[in-house]
Amino acid sequence: MKGSDYNGDITNISNSTETARTCINNERDKTEIYIANSKPFSARYFELDNKMPNTEGSFQADLTITDGKLSGTLVNHTTESLTDAAILMYGRMVKIGTLDAGQVVKLENYALESVPVGANDDIAAHVTAGNGQNFLSYYLRNYLPGFFSGARLVGFVRESSPSFTSDEDIESYGITMVVSSLPVNSTVDGNYSFQALFQDPEVQAGDYDYKTNTISGTVPVELRYHLGEDENINGLSIESLHTESVAATTTDPVGRILPFAGSLDFYNTNTGGFDSMDVSSGKLTAEELAPYLDAENVLTIRYVPLERNTDVNVRLYLPMLTVNAGEVKKQATPAKEPAELQQNATAESTASEKDVSETKETETETKPVTGNTTGGEQ
Repeated sequence: MKGSDYNGDITNISNSTETARTCINNERDKTEIYIANSKPFSARYFELDNKMPNTEGSFQADLTITDGKLSGTLVNHTTESLTDAAILMYGRMVKIGTLDAGQVVKLENYALESVPVGANDDIAAHVTAGNGQNFLSYYLRNYLPGFFSGARLVGFVRESSPSFTSDEDIESYGITMVVSSLPVNSTVDGNYSFQALFQDPEVQAGDYDYKTNTISGTVPVELRYHLGEDENINGLSIESLHTESVAATTTDPVGRILPFAGSLDFYNTNTGGFDSMDVSSGKLTAEELAPYLDAENVLTIRYVPLERNTDVNVRLYLPMLTVNAGEVKKQATPAKEPAELQQNATAESTASEKDVSETKETETETKPVTGNTTGGEQ
């Protein structure tokens, strides 16, 4: 029994007609779940894994993300209509809403939002409500706990009479959560983008949580981002979070998580100090970034929260950093000019003749030699 100790005969509990209990019976040809004497509308969650052929169609997508903008199409080739549909990416989300069977969606008409990574309950609440919210939160927590590539389409199908109950006399209803993996293209005309959090940053100072990308609301934090030493970086996008909360006040409850508000200081590799950066535009060009990237494309940022009367348990979501890069153009070794080749050949020939001369002089050291460069006798 999980959550309590019992020293008696468990058979007495299983045979009781009044004790609330849940039983799972694994038989050869089926698995039965019995729920007895539970409180009305109380939730019971079970995870059952099964694989079967897909005969209901699929979702087709052509997604492209460049410079913080989403484009492409999403097509529902299934026979089901989804409610509260959304496309989830690492640190980003697109709310679609209703996605009818056969519907074609042009994604440039929808907003690409930044969301806090690791905040499963907040993301789920932003997408849907009720049991769907619980399902989505469970899925995010157990199947997408860290960094993931590509995108996931999630949506819900409302069922008036679920087919998995054996007693047809019981009034029942339910929902099914649909999840589909979607590819994402981030390269256009040789330029591409990726999240700076594809690799965990190094904590130089302060309190930083890797799983949620949050910091303490009272202490500055210094982080080193490894952006890839082989990348040809041409810009950085700094995306604030879209959350229901906008700013902390003195009445904030304990443990609340809020969007970061404060200053961003970049470490200047030329001066050895930190410079306060104006990131109000949300973008920094390659020229603006150049003094702050070292030889291995490591960027060091110090986040300084605003001074305010914030509880020590309040944490702040950091903005999402998206790196914009281009293809690295390798410079070929220039070919030697014909004159240079001829000069080198002459030098090699002269050196060879000198070697031959020295050899012959050694062989005829008992004979008088006049200094002929060919090593012959006179």
